[in-house]
Amino acid sequence: LNTKPIVYGLETGLVPHRFELVYDVPSACAEMLRAGEVDVALIPSVEYARLDDLCIVPSISISSFGRVATVELYYSRTVEEISTVALDTSSRTSVALLKILLERRFGLRPEYQAMEPHAEQMLRACDAALVIGDTTFQIDGAINRLDLGEEWSRWTGLPCTYAFWAGRRGALSVDEIRQLILSKEMGVRSLGEIADRGCSDRNLSRKEIEAYLRENIHYDFGIREEEGLRRFYEEARCLGLIPRMPELR
Repeated sequence: LNTKPIVYGLETGLVPHRFELVYDVPSACAEMLRAGEVDVALIPSVEYARLDDLCIVPSISISSFGRVATVELYYSRTVEEISTVALDTSSRTSVALLKILLERRFGLRPEYQAMEPHAEQMLRACDAALVIGDTTFQIDGAINRLDLGEEWSRWTGLPCTYAFWAGRRGALSVDEIRQLILSKEMGVRSLGEIADRGCSDRNLSRKEIEAYLRENIHYDFGIREEEGLRRFYEEARCLGLIPRMPELR
């Protein structure tokens, strides 16, 4: 759902382009880019530090400042009592962000286990469960939850950037970069229409979807987002989650 404003102009044909759009979860998008199966991908931001010779398309991201609503840790007791965590691994940035918060902010050293993103099953097997994406909208609101975007901003005072367009150096022309930026700009101006389309195949109202896209997700990639991303890489490097501190190109 949160990618729809970014690809809006491309999907609707309002931005003329020659891209072929391929859809998958963020971790799979990164693997397709790694394998050379796509030229550019919306990748988890942590993957930028693990792949060589990538450049970031400017002005576009999936970010939050404060509550993000779709990257959440559910737990049965208290945060301090968490010793085992079930992971939804479809977004590697969310996994890295969780480890940073639990280990660097709360001083915990839990065991992690990859599982299918079914919160009830995950919580039967572990003390806590990381769930991302549209699935979070379907989970019982009575379960204890930690919003990772909100906790990151509370701790650092910075936005959190989860994903952006990236590709090999020279993969896009200047015109193609402009097409991607224009597609995002048109999408941000059309959140109501995107919400109308989204509520037909999700158990959510138009109002809920529009509020999420408008209030929880930010689509720019400016100075503050870069600052937050560098802090994220610093913390990830301290935990050995990435091999190096990458240059933002």
